[in-house]
Amino acid sequence: MANIKRVSELTPEEMARELRRFVIGQDDAISALCNAYWRNTRRRLSKEKGYAPNKYLPKANVLFAAPSGSGKTYLITKFAEIFGVPFIKCDLTSLSAEGYVGAKPRNIIQALLQKVDGNASLAQRAIIHLDEVDKIKANGRIGDVGGEAVQEMLLTWLEGADILLDVGHNRVKSFTPADITFVATGAFEGMKRRDGDTWISEQDLIGYGISRQFLARFSIRAWMNELGEEQMRRILLESEDSPIKQLTSSFRDWAGVDLQIESGAIDAIVKLALEKRIGARALHDVVQTHLGHVSEMLPGRANGVRGYLIETQTVLNRRPPRTVKGKSDYVPLELCEDEEVLSAPETELSAPKSRPTTIQPKMPPAETPNAKPAATPEPAKGLRPPVPAPPVPPKRRRFALAIGVAALLLGIVIYLSSTGKRPEGGQPTKGLPGLKTPRLFEEHKDRRNHRQSSFGPQQSSLT
Repeated sequence: MANIKRVSELTPEEMARELRRFVIGQDDAISALCNAYWRNTRRRLSKEKGYAPNKYLPKANVLFAAPSGSGKTYLITKFAEIFGVPFIKCDLTSLSAEGYVGAKPRNIIQALLQKVDGNASLAQRAIIHLDEVDKIKANGRIGDVGGEAVQEMLLTWLEGADILLDVGHNRVKSFTPADITFVATGAFEGMKRRDGDTWISEQDLIGYGISRQFLARFSIRAWMNELGEEQMRRILLESEDSPIKQLTSSFRDWAGVDLQIESGAIDAIVKLALEKRIGARALHDVVQTHLGHVSEMLPGRANGVRGYLIETQTVLNRRPPRTVKGKSDYVPLELCEDEEVLSAPETELSAPKSRPTTIQPKMPPAETPNAKPAATPEPAKGLRPPVPAPPVPPKRRRFALAIGVAALLLGIVIYLSSTGKRPEGGQPTKGLPGLKTPRLFEEHKDRRNHRQSSFGPQQSSLT
């Protein structure tokens, strides 16, 4: 995340505060994960600074008893995303012992090194999620290659012992996962949480076929709460990754349209999500299914729509949301709690307040003693009020004025050129250069005739 300090400089409290912006209702699990990662980070820094081994903090691994849909995967992946920590997930049910078909535990480390481009120092800061830990219980049968055998193979890893990895070409590479944070999760169906219990007892987990040696490597064991109605509502309203906030931000960023949602619509989404019984992921499913038609109204800004109001019937019956057009009618809140706005009829929300849709009859004022009646002008009968002309844009006015002036000047020039009047006591006016007007042509013809008449008698006299 932008503008956040390096994870090695953060305290567990600062990590938890940042994580609670996204993860809702899992305070115990957040504290357990942040404390475990902080301890492993301090342990790694102590080695890098050359401290004595007796000053190292003990390695911390975490085990969560998390019901399905409680957000265990989301918690770990969001932690890795926020703080830039390498992360990889492994389903323990897919692992098998050496010599049998199936993935091997060393494949987890090989996948991690590939993800960090072979950077062993960066891999030491990673989180490895071991999911479905409750499914690898020992069953006591001979040839158990996926239960107790996998637990025994993971024991040395959890302690930080060296692992030999085959890198090809008959070469072996050694890797030590001493500072990697392992997080094991499982549903542990049927395990009941006692009132007030924060940490899981070892006896409860042994009953699920997990060996004592395996549990001893997980020094931090915590419960994850099953999400109820209140937690689901808080996820919609408070979490930064809320599907409702994602929907409203898409309307605001892509179309400039604000989106409101009634409190009853939030309750309807939560109720539909709880019926699915798949936890928080059902919230995204319900919003995608029951509010998908709202996304079709994204171009509403071009139609003069300022916002939309999602009501309870919009969620339950998939009706179109109510449109909000006037600035004075819109309440810029993602969750509309105002009872007056929620109970207002549709005509009041869709029409500006300055132009009411209904006209109320005016009551006559109360008579007061010695009060003069107010003079009211009588409207002219049979006349309709003049309709004001639409304003002309300034550019069009200037263009029309220029055309008019040019036409006037052209008319004056044509008039002067065509008349050629003689002013009093002066010479006759001449036209513009290059123009032969009728008057000038006649004067030129008269002067030519006069010269011919003068030249003619002289010739006759010589003959």
